[in-house]
Amino acid sequence: MMFDEALSDEILALAGENDAPVKHSRKRQGSSSKGPSSKRRKHEMTDDSEPDAESDEEQEELEYPLEGKFKDEADREYLLGLPEIKREEILSKRAEDMQKETERRNLERMVKSQTGPGGSTEDAVAKAAKRKHTGIGASEKKSRGLEALKQKRQLKESRRANKTRDSESPTPRRRSSSPSSDSEDEEGQVHRRGDDASDLDGVQIKGDEKITLDDLSKARLTRDMLESQCMSDRFDEYVKGAWVRLLVGNDQQGQPVYRLCEVVELQRDTVDPYPLGNKMVNQLIELRHGAQTRAWPMMKISCGAFSQKEFERVMTQMEVDKIKAPSRSKLDKKGEVIRNINSKLLTDAEISAMIARQKELKKKITAGELYSKKAGLNTQRMLASKRGERDEVAKIDAQLAALESSWKPDTPGSSGPEDVLAKINERNRRANLESMRKADLELAKRKRDAAAGGAVPDLSARVKTIVKTRYDSRCVSCACCEHPPFCPCAFLWGGFASSGPGLQALLRSQPRPH
Repeated sequence: MMFDEALSDEILALAGENDAPVKHSRKRQGSSSKGPSSKRRKHEMTDDSEPDAESDEEQEELEYPLEGKFKDEADREYLLGLPEIKREEILSKRAEDMQKETERRNLERMVKSQTGPGGSTEDAVAKAAKRKHTGIGASEKKSRGLEALKQKRQLKESRRANKTRDSESPTPRRRSSSPSSDSEDEEGQVHRRGDDASDLDGVQIKGDEKITLDDLSKARLTRDMLESQCMSDRFDEYVKGAWVRLLVGNDQQGQPVYRLCEVVELQRDTVDPYPLGNKMVNQLIELRHGAQTRAWPMMKISCGAFSQKEFERVMTQMEVDKIKAPSRSKLDKKGEVIRNINSKLLTDAEISAMIARQKELKKKITAGELYSKKAGLNTQRMLASKRGERDEVAKIDAQLAALESSWKPDTPGSSGPEDVLAKINERNRRANLESMRKADLELAKRKRDAAAGGAVPDLSARVKTIVKTRYDSRCVSCACCEHPPFCPCAFLWGGFASSGPGLQALLRSQPRPH
């Protein structure tokens, strides 16, 4: 923007200073000889051609002649192959260098235009004295040029403030220059003025070839704007071709990362209903960033404004993927469509249709959502039952019945993993509620018995128990006793290998340890 203004100043200054000698020579042509006039014109044409030659030399000496950012095609390919952060650092540094170089050259042009081509102040004073002799037409032309430049700057300021740019702005300026050109035709300066006007228009048209951040912001949609128009009949037209700021995740420092994307199309009835602000939607928007295209839920769209870093990244990505950037006229038309739809007043029929679609989406809930709502209502019912609020219990029962009857699965014969898990959770919740209900009833019974004066059993008291033996304790050796297997018969039989009458008599005579 600063370079365009400096260039406009330079063109107007050259037009104001160089046209005065031409007018002087034309007026003097009829009354004087051709020799001095021709010499003067030749000398002035030489003076006019020297700044052009110098500007050509300066143009050739630019450090980054390719798009103002690259040295040549090899340098461009090298930078596009670098990582994003490093590439942006290099480009920002080059932009600062180019800005400094432009300011320096503009300053040199101003000094040369005041001191003359040879750098002599005396020549500048002589030229100023010459212009004084015929300064009427030149001063008028210069004042008109300055006024035109002032109007141009005011127009740019108003566009920047309103963030709107008239794509046909060169045409009114060209029309406004026509009356001045007609008036100058009487003085013999119409051709020179027409050339200057065409040069200015050419600069403006050339600057319109590349879009800026403000141009892209004209076609911006936010999450709130999507929520306000998601039930409209013109929602497809509203989002297609617009630009949004998409949240793609977080970086290594935990900061959110956004990407500027173009809306390709709208996908309806492709997912289960999900919340978008205070509304339920079942639509996805297909977004494109460079050459990559993917469908995203609208809740991922940001309400923040586009940043310069995000704009430069998407422009670089489009250059790498060889995708043509949108034109300024296309963005202007899309911005006009968005403003028209936002400002349109809805009719009663459209409002009724939007409400009907919203109610239809609210009815379409999944099995998991159904079980979650039922679990919440069951918890409320249990608390109301503990408080003894029978009316509240009856009301919750009616809500549970209505919720159960209103939900109809799309495919009764099929159930996905989420439905199976939801059923298991519901069965476990029901069992927990039943056990809690029984415990509450038992506690209430004990309290009633205590209030009636009956004996209240102490659940923590020790209870008398009877030991029961579950095995046969007979002696396996001689079956002579019913005591545990510590009978001496077992040890004696183990010690003797034979038996006889003497041994049996001996065993009978032994006292038994009973």
